[in-house]
Amino acid sequence: MIKIDGKTKVFGVIADPIEHVKATEIYNNRWLFKDKNYVMVPIHVLPSNLDKVLKGLKSTSNFHGMCVTIPHKIELAKHCNILMPNAQRIGAVNVAYFNKKRELIGENFDGEGFVSGLESKGFSVKGKKIFISGAGGAARGIAFAMAKYNASLIVISNRTKDKAVMLSDSIKSWYPGFSVKVSNDTTDCEILINTTSLGLNNEDKLPFELENSSSGTLVADIIMQPELTKLLRLAQSKNLKVHFGKHMLNYQADLMEKFLTKQII
Repeated sequence: MIKIDGKTKVFGVIADPIEHVKATEIYNNRWLFKDKNYVMVPIHVLPSNLDKVLKGLKSTSNFHGMCVTIPHKIELAKHCNILMPNAQRIGAVNVAYFNKKRELIGENFDGEGFVSGLESKGFSVKGKKIFISGAGGAARGIAFAMAKYNASLIVISNRTKDKAVMLSDSIKSWYPGFSVKVSNDTTDCEILINTTSLGLNNEDKLPFELENSSSGTLVADIIMQPELTKLLRLAQSKNLKVHFGKHMLNYQADLMEKFLTKQII
């Protein structure tokens, strides 16, 4: 059992919906094994309540930091007092902590976690044509990592085209000359990535179709629960390679833990 007492350091995961989050399980098991008097709790935050919740957490002295997931990554970055260089470039955070002045410090490890997860399964992004569905916080982190690790092309698709264009322009401003385009066409793309929330529920529509995919295409989803989303089930039925959402979190967990706990002696 996790020990909870007056000295417990409290952390959270903020999301909407909340049922799919896995960080609480990962960190609570890890801290129990390490005999750390820390606990991480799920915090269901509606977008309309984000400002109020952050003010409350800031005023809670034994609350030290949070993991951040759908749909709060971009908005939470705007609430940070300080953004680390990577988060500043991306414009989104997936982890933030309160320093001793109770200033909120944000960082983003999504891209690094995603690339490391791919590499652990024998996949490289170097020289690859990448299709990304979505233009939110996770998409931004992953897209910037694709550019950093020398993909040959990124194709961005989003329900709201303006957001896809904004992400494309942002990548080009940081990586001049890098090939980015906005399109729904997956043709010739070797890695297809869903960064949207489509797939959290069985009745969700597919984030993109797979008709133009070749036998060597890798289909990736960043959704943690369910592990095998509708998109990945379809990919498997077509004998395509699949990549699960858990790998991204597993390979950034150490980085996020160090960031969250750096103010604790």
